[in-house]
Amino acid sequence: MRISPVALIAAAAVAAALLGVVVGSGALSGLAPVAASPTPAPTPTASPTPSGPKAQVYVVAEGKPPLRIESTFPLVTGTLLTRVFSRIDGLRSVVTPDGYVNPYNTSTVRLERITNDEPNVISLWFVVRNDDWGVPPEHAKLLLQQLVWTATEEPGIELIRIWQNQGLGGGANVAGVPANYEMTRKDFP
Repeated sequence: MRISPVALIAAAAVAAALLGVVVGSGALSGLAPVAASPTPAPTPTASPTPSGPKAQVYVVAEGKPPLRIESTFPLVTGTLLTRVFSRIDGLRSVVTPDGYVNPYNTSTVRLERITNDEPNVISLWFVVRNDDWGVPPEHAKLLLQQLVWTATEEPGIELIRIWQNQGLGGGANVAGVPANYEMTRKDFP
């Protein structure tokens, strides 16, 4: 025999009402109190942590070589373009060691897309409002250095082109520093 859910709910309501009448009438007052059994505390669980290899990114400093650090986020699997995008986007959450800066984290630009122009060349396309990258002039070359080193961390990528606002005006201009040429790590030792 199958009981409908409505019948089960009605039966539960009747049982609860009867229990209330019995308890309210004092019929159970002559019974010895029963100690409540302790409810076990929930077992704490660790927060999920990303597993697998972490993405390698770079922070920079004036007069020092770029510093390769392991990010707090896992290396995204997928296409070459997805991995590079993930590395650069992840620069927003990197903790910067003393003596170094993370100009991408303080910039106001947004990475829009990445294209693979030739086998070893990629273009980074940024949205730049009012042609302002949001970095002081003294950090312009550091930002370019950081972007080039982080993007070329991807095996096989050697040259980077940087564009702003869909390439209007030919390349990018970061706080007065032109970035309208193919850049390599050799340009930013």
